[in-house]
Amino acid sequence: MKAANYSIVSFLNSPVTGERIAIGLIILLPDGKVITGFSSKKMEFAKRLNPSNYSFFEKKIQSYFNGLDRLNIEPSGARFNLDYLNYLSIYEQGSIHFSEPKLILEEITETKFEKFFNLWIQEDFRLNPEHIEPNKEVEKFKQGIEIKIRQPLRHKIDVDYKVKSASVPQLIFDFKVDAIGANGSLFSAKSVDLISTTHQSAQNTIARFEFMLSCLIPFVESKFHLSGSHRNVLILNEPPENNPNFELYRKLLDKNALPFEVTSVSRASDFTTDVLHKKAKPLSELLEGYN
Repeated sequence: MKAANYSIVSFLNSPVTGERIAIGLIILLPDGKVITGFSSKKMEFAKRLNPSNYSFFEKKIQSYFNGLDRLNIEPSGARFNLDYLNYLSIYEQGSIHFSEPKLILEEITETKFEKFFNLWIQEDFRLNPEHIEPNKEVEKFKQGIEIKIRQPLRHKIDVDYKVKSASVPQLIFDFKVDAIGANGSLFSAKSVDLISTTHQSAQNTIARFEFMLSCLIPFVESKFHLSGSHRNVLILNEPPENNPNFELYRKLLDKNALPFEVTSVSRASDFTTDVLHKKAKPLSELLEGYN
């Protein structure tokens, strides 16, 4: 029996972190036929997750494939062959990614294709429909950040501010926070929605927040003589137990050695009160004066 070859088509959500979402499956049959299938649900999710990257992805994917259905069979002599797939897996490094072709030592029928499609494309998509369509808990969390952080601190400190790598030594990427300021101490707040954010994306964002602070804190202490009594908060919502982010949420609550405190949107006003009481100023004013 001759072996078939498969490749998984992914959407690249973040070029910085390399986060991908498996969206489609290609199987090359021994007789030259090509079977392709794409998840409409995951494509819709990718579009909502990162519209700008998805627009490039959509153009690319439409140029490569004749149809984006759940199951599409192309005859022998189709553009895809093993050499071409190997080429794409190496050189296609944009918003679309092809995995290196691998063997399947089984006779591929439409039923078998569905089996592999469900295994590799659908089964790893554990986000419920509520994670694609805004749900009440997500909207409540976002509104809470707006009401308790952004609105009262706007025009007091920087709100929706991007800390630039060019301004902070050792920082290798730009990072956006909900609010940041200083007056004797550093104050910053970053919110992460753990209900609708993918597990890898949530982990990456939190790790990047920690790294940004590890670069920013010693910099502002040495250059602007700020004290060590900083107030940096990570604001999270609690995901349900069947959400991949639940274990991450529990670990963050139990972890002590972090440059930030973990809090909820219901307690976010404590941070805002502290910032207003200390009469903190925008961090951008300090950095502009330094640069």
